[in-house]
Amino acid sequence: MAEDSLEISTLLQKMNLSVAADHPVMPDFELLDLDGNSVRLSQFKGETVLLGFFTTW
Repeated sequence: MAEDSLEISTLLQKMNLSVAADHPVMPDFELLDLDGNSVRLSQFKGETVLLGFFTTW
């Protein structure tokens, strides 16, 4: 897990983004992963989460 945090931190730096120290708490939500399994944001409490959404029309 520490390696994942380091990779995300590096990615944020390369994208010139930062994590706010005093940020509001994101409300919990649920989405389906690529295998159709339910995933809740609360499963990742205390971790940095980067969401990417993609769609085609």
